[in-house]
Amino acid sequence: MEGRNGSGFVALIVMRIIYAINWLNIGSIFQQIALDFKSDVSALGSLTSSFYLGIGIFQVPGGIFAARYGAKKAIVIGNFISSLAALLCSFAKGISELLVLRFVVGAGMAFVFSPGVAIVASYFSREKKGYSVGLYNSAYDIGGVFALFLWGLIAAHLGWRISLDISGGLGIGATVAGVLLIREEKKTQRRVDFGEIKKIFLDRELFYLSIGVLSVGTGNALLSSFLIYNLEATYGYSEAIAGLIGSLIVVLPIFSSPLSGRLYDRTRNARILTFFSGLIMSVAVGVVPVLDGISSAVATILGGVAVGFGITVGFAAAREISKASREYEPLAVGWVNFISLFGVFVPPLIFSQIANSYGYGSAWLFGALITLLLSVPVLKMNS
Repeated sequence: MEGRNGSGFVALIVMRIIYAINWLNIGSIFQQIALDFKSDVSALGSLTSSFYLGIGIFQVPGGIFAARYGAKKAIVIGNFISSLAALLCSFAKGISELLVLRFVVGAGMAFVFSPGVAIVASYFSREKKGYSVGLYNSAYDIGGVFALFLWGLIAAHLGWRISLDISGGLGIGATVAGVLLIREEKKTQRRVDFGEIKKIFLDRELFYLSIGVLSVGTGNALLSSFLIYNLEATYGYSEAIAGLIGSLIVVLPIFSSPLSGRLYDRTRNARILTFFSGLIMSVAVGVVPVLDGISSAVATILGGVAVGFGITVGFAAAREISKASREYEPLAVGWVNFISLFGVFVPPLIFSQIANSYGYGSAWLFGALITLLLSVPVLKMNS
């Protein structure tokens, strides 16, 4: 990595950390939101799904925007929109306003991740591109630790509104740093080539890979969104203990993401690595109701390993598998992200309804089953 790219890499890492905080902190502060708005777990399910709907729908537009105007522009515009919306969440007067703003947070974030992968990978040699994606994902997991553990404590002591002011403000500050420091290679192609877009949309390998990533993403969404609130509301765990247990799902990927990136660089076997990630995630979700807090800790540890491997390998492989030109790498990653994130829109809604009607035990078993079923199609990949 050249020296001038080092500052850009650091800016992207910092932005990714704060991006994760604004993504995940709702789950850890929801108990305060629920008390304020007199809501239950179904509202958390709606907020989670609203976010995933926004980030899913805008993955493809974000990838096309990056191909047309450049990855850096997509990143800074998307991060500013998502951070501003996260800050404005603190002014919401009810769940309905939060639903709209969380959708906007997701929509803005859709312009950030895939272009970020493309720029980070461009800073490294081909032999280390999988590793570079792992480092980028580790930054998300570091942010997740802050979101799931620290932000619950901030909300408990300062209020959930101030906690969102802080995370949104940090995101806006990171955007300014990104404008100044992020560099990308100059590209001559700027017209939208629908032939290249068609190559991506009709690529079966990318589709099967996307479903494999969806398997891991579904389990991750359920654990990171509902586990902390489940422990607090059902078993009376404090914010600190519940947040500590919940944050394990993002602690492990800090280490497993770079490791999985190196493993993919050596094996180039996305099919097997992604399948076993989904299998491990299914086990993780299924063990949650077995022994309350102890099994929840086991679940987040297993889930963290699955996330580190499944997400890193999935997005590193998307760049390699795609038959489109280099300018459309963000769209290839965005297409995988679109399917994997848009698909997460439904499970939290069903999960919250099952939890309300039949209890959390049945809801977690539903999550384990759907995660397992989604892990199978990736075996149809050629490699």
